[in-house]
Amino acid sequence: MYTGYAGKIELELRSLSTFTDSTYSYYPSQTQKAIIHVVASSPNPTPATGTSGSGAATPFVQGDTGRVYAINMNLTQAGNYILIARCLDSATIFRNNNITTTNHPFGPTVLATITGNWAGANFEKFYYFFYNMQISTPQHETALSKIPVILTAKPIISQIGIDSLNTISADSYQWFINDEYINGATNRGIKVTKNAMYKVSTTTGTCTNYSDNKLVLITDIPQAPTKEIGLKIVSTDYVENIIKGNQFFIQFNNVKTNSIGLSILNSNGVTVFQKDKLNNQNTAQAVQVPTLTTGIYFVKVFANNKVYVQSVFVTNN
Repeated sequence: MYTGYAGKIELELRSLSTFTDSTYSYYPSQTQKAIIHVVASSPNPTPATGTSGSGAATPFVQGDTGRVYAINMNLTQAGNYILIARCLDSATIFRNNNITTTNHPFGPTVLATITGNWAGANFEKFYYFFYNMQISTPQHETALSKIPVILTAKPIISQIGIDSLNTISADSYQWFINDEYINGATNRGIKVTKNAMYKVSTTTGTCTNYSDNKLVLITDIPQAPTKEIGLKIVSTDYVENIIKGNQFFIQFNNVKTNSIGLSILNSNGVTVFQKDKLNNQNTAQAVQVPTLTTGIYFVKVFANNKVYVQSVFVTNN
């Protein structure tokens, strides 16, 4: 710091909550204080107060090299801070208020940056009080270097046959049914015993990823893509994949069998509605359903000796 007259200066470090050009708020519990005894950094100090009265900036003395002070305040966590200087008695301190451009922020952005200062106005224009600041990091600090990050793949569940599931290779596994742990299901594959939503977590090294939920229907009828029959499910106001209230419309084509069945399963794989016979027609047909709780459901259509599954959202609004 550059000081015109000797005396005491109180330094206070506060953890900022908000900061503007005219005010700020902080977290009192994280405040640190230190009082330093300063000397005149120039052997011939200029008077501390200018013609504008008490509080005017201490002018800079040509050739003044300033003095270095260790304040030994610890930043225990990353965040925004404010460092306040208060002259308690005869001490005066230089601040540079002759800069005409906005130059903040200053400093290495990876470690710490000075984003502004304030002594009444223009907190980003001038530069006050603290010059040639140094910040020390814990022992054994090294130069910054790039650390390669390897992203592990999100696991994908594959269904093998009627009742077996498998996933990608990893160090360890945990399977879930309807978002609950399956005790002992810690292998790469699992044999399922009931209709439900299945999910798996895979861990490689210290990184754990979770798959999307997969509805598994235990049936000896092969599951086929819905586009094979152009399956469409719309609400009564023609919003696709939505069921509103107690009726919706279903449409399909390219069905070769006369026997066409439909059932609706909730997100736990439990059948909540079933209709044994739909008309084999290319135009939309209405389906009446009971009142269902709002949520995700799955509509199964049995046709062409296959099963087609479409997820829908049910709402009573």
